[in-house]
Amino acid sequence: MSNVYYLTSQTVQYQHYPSSKLNMPGYNESLMESLGLLYDHSLNYHVSVKLIQKLAQYLKLDTFIDTEVQTTMESHIKNLKRLSIAGSLLLVDLDFAGDDIPTKVSLSSGNHSPGDSDASRQLSEPIGDAGKCIVLAEVQGLSTVVGIDFRKGGGVSFLNVRHDNNISVAEYILLSNLLRSTLGKFPVNLQYLANLDSLSPPDGDLVVYVDNMALFLSSIHATEIKADPGNWQVEEGWTSRVGKVALNDIEEGRLGLVLLFWKENRFLDRKRSPENLATGVIHKAVLSIKESSLPSIDYVKEASSGVWRLLSLLAAFKNYKFVFDGDLHLHNGQSVTGLTSKNWALVLDISRPVFLPKSLLDFLGLTDYKVAKDAPYSDTFSRLSEDGLLEYELDAQDIKVSFVTEEIYQFVAIEAFRIDSLIQLSKLLPIIRNWLVLTTLIRNVSRTSGVVLCDSRMEYSEANRKLKDSLKLPRDVTDEELVGLTTMSDVADYLGAPMLGGGADLSSFVKQDSRDDLMREESVKSEIAPAIASKGLKFVVKDIMYDSPDTDILVTVHGKTDSVEFSIELEVANGEIREQRTLKDVDMDAQNEVAKHYSQALALSEDPLLAFEVLT
Repeated sequence: MSNVYYLTSQTVQYQHYPSSKLNMPGYNESLMESLGLLYDHSLNYHVSVKLIQKLAQYLKLDTFIDTEVQTTMESHIKNLKRLSIAGSLLLVDLDFAGDDIPTKVSLSSGNHSPGDSDASRQLSEPIGDAGKCIVLAEVQGLSTVVGIDFRKGGGVSFLNVRHDNNISVAEYILLSNLLRSTLGKFPVNLQYLANLDSLSPPDGDLVVYVDNMALFLSSIHATEIKADPGNWQVEEGWTSRVGKVALNDIEEGRLGLVLLFWKENRFLDRKRSPENLATGVIHKAVLSIKESSLPSIDYVKEASSGVWRLLSLLAAFKNYKFVFDGDLHLHNGQSVTGLTSKNWALVLDISRPVFLPKSLLDFLGLTDYKVAKDAPYSDTFSRLSEDGLLEYELDAQDIKVSFVTEEIYQFVAIEAFRIDSLIQLSKLLPIIRNWLVLTTLIRNVSRTSGVVLCDSRMEYSEANRKLKDSLKLPRDVTDEELVGLTTMSDVADYLGAPMLGGGADLSSFVKQDSRDDLMREESVKSEIAPAIASKGLKFVVKDIMYDSPDTDILVTVHGKTDSVEFSIELEVANGEIREQRTLKDVDMDAQNEVAKHYSQALALSEDPLLAFEVLT
């Protein structure tokens, strides 16, 4: 039986509840919350005219079904119905043959004409020349001032960018949504349009505002490209502070302002011949406007008064200001944040959830975010949150790969953030890239054929049992008590007061002191030598570098092949794996060379075991 859900007319007829119930305290809020959950789940529902009408009505849009639609002689479509969905700014006409076969979508806005831009299938093509709005770039004091003229954007909008067959990209996406067996992304896109419509003030236009926000961000991206010429990763958006700006996303079936900000396997895909399909997943985000309880912010105007720190040649940061005259970013100069405006906020919706430590979110001051439900690899990161350890084993080759966090992090799967400013994007995207890299490393190991995840918790319990037996402790001693006993011993050793019997003489203390010196020497060596007993790899997340520009992740890698051992310290900065330093020891020239080869292979492949094959 297929997992297709149908919404009957009785499901959402909440108006039939007795008025006494509707007036009960908290009843309306609970009802609307339930309807909201129902709307969120509607992507699984079967396509039908009635259902789409009810979804539009839930969004407080006007609807009308016309069963006497005039058609062209060529179409010969019988039983044609047209569902018109209207707001104060936008009008969507959906034509159906019968009740569930969509044939055409028309989308219009009073402030946008169809436009005459060329047809294109490229995600980023609607922006065209990303720097076409830049009219000035000169050094003033400690900053480079870049002037922007939105009028040079040519009125380009995510609503009117043309596709082929004489329809817009937006119309093509909406029709594609409906041509599937279930609604899929259509409810999300309808809500995106409804928010722009309902949250626009009487004389303002948030559609125009979002379009000009896209031009503003694309001007920043163009400035980055000019500052670091020939850097293909910046051009593609993979290391850009704001990503590569696009209007709509045909591949994902999403409307709006899209940022392409990260790609997995980008180095390997770049080396592949054109006939070979790229395998790297592209991570994107949609900037959405949603209702908020906080006062609205003119994000674009505020961004023009701030200082942007952008990378240039030789990885040097420089200060930039992006300015424009007056209120050219607004439709007819009409504010979208005035007294007559509803409260709204900018939200970054990520195409694929990212696992971030809760402590990092607290440090960044991010308190308003959406946690993904049933995100891929949730169980894996839940175990990492609990144990600080993931251990994999490749039985066929007797190789072990482990991931360890020195600090226990509580990982949270995030799929959306409320953005406080556009400049915040330049700080947030590099951080997201860093943790996507860590996720990719773990995922690539777990997906390798023949790899199994070991149950480290069982091994931990077995080790505790053996320790209790060696100390002749009762079996009812808890693990917490055992840890406390071990901690007491460690503290005594640290204070130079070994837990010896009361009859110990001075010579015993001298001998113990000598042993302590030897242990300290061994401890220093253990900082250098790989902390790995068998053939394989051990990744240790040492620290989050909060004071670095991109909040880098410091990772130590210990490795052991049949012939050599190595250790290397890496940093993940803005999504790039870089060698920070090789841990030194006597006679380690060979190991250092191996470590260097491994770090290079890892940076290129983002696959620990694939990079390990280079050494074996």
